[in-house]
Amino acid sequence: MMFFTVFKHYLKRACVEPMGILLYVLLPVGLVVLNNLVYLTSAAEYDYVVYSTATTNQTVFIAMLFQLIGGTYIVDYIFLDFKSERRWRLLATPVSLNTHFFAAIAASIVFLMVSNLLILGIGHFFFYVYLGNFAMIFAALFFMALFAQLLGVLLSLTLEKKATASIAVEVIAFVMSFGFFVFAQSLPVVGGFLSTYGTPFSAGMLAINRSGFYNPDMGGAFLGLGILIAFTAVMACVVAIIGRRRPL
Repeated sequence: MMFFTVFKHYLKRACVEPMGILLYVLLPVGLVVLNNLVYLTSAAEYDYVVYSTATTNQTVFIAMLFQLIGGTYIVDYIFLDFKSERRWRLLATPVSLNTHFFAAIAASIVFLMVSNLLILGIGHFFFYVYLGNFAMIFAALFFMALFAQLLGVLLSLTLEKKATASIAVEVIAFVMSFGFFVFAQSLPVVGGFLSTYGTPFSAGMLAINRSGFYNPDMGGAFLGLGILIAFTAVMACVVAIIGRRRPL
């Protein structure tokens, strides 16, 4: 019962934080609308299938990117609540520090999932984005958000400053999302692997795109989801090991 009370507290903080709403809701929604409107103008001569393919790829890419960048949410909570003077206030409450910690992670995941489902929904209803299997989309978004929060926890445990940890999350997110372009020309095999299976981001994209996007391949979708879950499990193990050595 206390967990849900603390969870609601952190979720409310996420929903009323102006910078969080700006960066993780308004900015990605704006990018989706702008990109798809620009493409709609330039691709007016193309047929529906070509247009829908492009808008789907763009929208899913933006949603997954901001899901991964969302690891900065738990970084904020850790440094503001668990690595500051506020920590002693938490210790004085009847709720354990672990309960606060896991409630903060859960609230961050829920906030990010709702915001990115909103992004995908806007793309679907206004820009012909084809989403395929909703259960697969939900699972991919969940494990991507969980991986992002675990990444944020890991960097918060190993880095001393909040700004450094937040920037590190963002840099890693962009490297996972765009890094394969570095190898696209010089090492096409490596670039192809990274863009399809080699990162949590590409695995999540694979799970969504193969789940019903014109040529549905549920085997490929489950493969992508399985790879994403494997990345998340490895990250959880690393966080558990580091957390024992360097507890909050």
